Amino acid sequence: MRKSYRFVDGKLQEIAEPSERTDANLRFSSDDMAPTMHPATGEVFTSKSKFRAKTRSLGMVEVGNEYANGFREKPDSRAEAAAKERRITMLREYLD
Repeated sequence: MRKSYRFVDGKLQEIAEPSERTDANLRFSSDDMAPTMHPATGEVFTSKSKFRAKTRSLGMVEVGNEYANGFREKPDSRAEAAAKERRITMLREYLD
């Protein structure tokens, strides 16, 4: 069996054998994801690689996780909706 060593205080020490691997401690990343709407095209993807390929093909860069739950959430309350309307109005006034 292969042995591993490391230097400690200028001396070579053998590293203890790692415990046997089990399925419980093996880690991998799945390509599957919850249905996620692409913000540029509106297409819904369940594959991370296809989502990223579409993003790159459009010349975009993936950053953040605004769509973490798959779709943009609606405002929770009337106050949030009113605040959004005020911001839109202010922006329109600024642009005019």
